[in-house]
Amino acid sequence: MMDCKLPDCFPVSFENFDNFEDFESVSGIAVSSASYGVNCNSSNSGNKTTYFQGLANGKTNYSSTFNYQDSGADPSPGCAKNLQIEYNCSGGPNQTFILSPEAGVGGAINLGCSNGLNILKATYGGNCNNTNLVGNKTTYFQGLVPSGTYSLNTKFNYQSAGDGKDPAPGCAKTLEIVYNCSGGSSQIFSVPAEAGLGSVVNITCPAVTTSPATTTPSTPILTPEVTPPSIPILTPEVTTPSIYFPDTSSPPEIITFAPTTVPAKSSQNTIIIVGVVVLLIIIILVIVILSSNSKNSNSEY
Repeated sequence: MMDCKLPDCFPVSFENFDNFEDFESVSGIAVSSASYGVNCNSSNSGNKTTYFQGLANGKTNYSSTFNYQDSGADPSPGCAKNLQIEYNCSGGPNQTFILSPEAGVGGAINLGCSNGLNILKATYGGNCNNTNLVGNKTTYFQGLVPSGTYSLNTKFNYQSAGDGKDPAPGCAKTLEIVYNCSGGSSQIFSVPAEAGLGSVVNITCPAVTTSPATTTPSTPILTPEVTPPSIPILTPEVTTPSIYFPDTSSPPEIITFAPTTVPAKSSQNTIIIVGVVVLLIIIILVIVILSSNSKNSNSEY
C-alpha cells in the first residue's frame, strides 16, 4: 500500500492536456490561451494558459488583479509586458481580453460570460502607433458596467477616466471598446479622433429572455373504466291536486235559460189526439154499461 496522502498520490493538472479544448465541454468560461509579455517576445505565447485555466474555467465571470509574481518569474525582464487571454463562453465564439503594459503589476482582469454587456477591452489612442496603449481604458469602462447591465451610455473625457493623463500628447486619439453581449461574439464600438473630449459612448445589448421549460408529456396508462351498475330508486309520482279559485276580479256570469216555445200547430194536433182518445174511452164505457144492463134484464125473465 502506498504511503501517501491525497492529492499527492494523484496530482491533477491542466498540463496533462495539450489544449484545453480536449475537454468535451466547459460550461461558462473556457480559457484556450493566455500570454504574458508576448509583445516583448513571441516565445512567451501561451505561458500563462494553465495558470488562468485553473482560475477562470467554468465560471460565469472572472474578475481579479494580475501580479506576475503569483504565477512565476518575469518572462522578459526590462520590458513592459501586456497580457492577452483568449477564451470562449460555453463553447461559443472565441473572445480576446488584453491588458496593456505593464499588465503584471496589479492589472485588472474581467472575463465575462454573464448575461448583459461585458467589456473585454477598451483602448484610447490605439491609432497613435504605440502598442503599450492597448487596453489602457479597460478597467475604467468595466467599472461603469456592473454585472447584469445591458447598456452603457456615458460621455468620455480622458481627464476624468483613470489617471487623467493624455496617453499620446500631440496625437488625436480614437477610442475603441471591444465587448460582447451575454457571452456572444465580440463586437467593437469605436469613436473617431479626438475621442477624449466628451464623446458619447452608447452601447446596448438585447435583453436575454428565458424560455419556459418544456416538459415531455408522459404517456398515460389507459385502464378500462369500470362503472358499477346504478340501482334506480323508484319513488311514487305525487301529483299535486289543482285547486280552482274563482276569478273574483270580474262579476259572475249570469246564465239565463230561454223558454222553449212549442210551435202552435204541434200543440193543436196533440189536443185533437187527446180528445179522440178520451172520446173513444167514453164510447167503450158506454157500450160496456149498456151490455151489462141488457144481461141483467134478461135474467129477470
